[in-house]
Amino acid sequence: LWLTEALPYFATALFVPPLVVLCDVVPPRAGEGRPEVTTRVIAAMFGTPIILQVLAGLIAAALVARCEVELRAAIVMQRLLGHRPQAFLLSLMMLGLFMSCLISNVTAPILLISV
Repeated sequence: LWLTEALPYFATALFVPPLVVLCDVVPPRAGEGRPEVTTRVIAAMFGTPIILQVLAGLIAAALVARCEVELRAAIVMQRLLGHRPQAFLLSLMMLGLFMSCLISNVTAPILLISV
């Protein structure tokens, strides 16, 4: 489905965990039924700390975008720096450096994408 783009990429990605369980790709352990295999597969796919960290960064970026904090920061930076693109880029890099000191290195670039 993702080759023909009949469905969007994110929709076809949501088919992977159910298909793994329904097609018995992961063999059950001794005395394990389908619910336990399903729990184990879902936990292995989505329960890793890195995936949860990236999801938390995306949620934080969505919250910042909903409050339009990035637009306010961009307006303030533009007012202060005028029409100097080099200074604007340098201030954006410094903002990324400062954010990376306070929050995760995965979350900081996600938050800066919208600026």
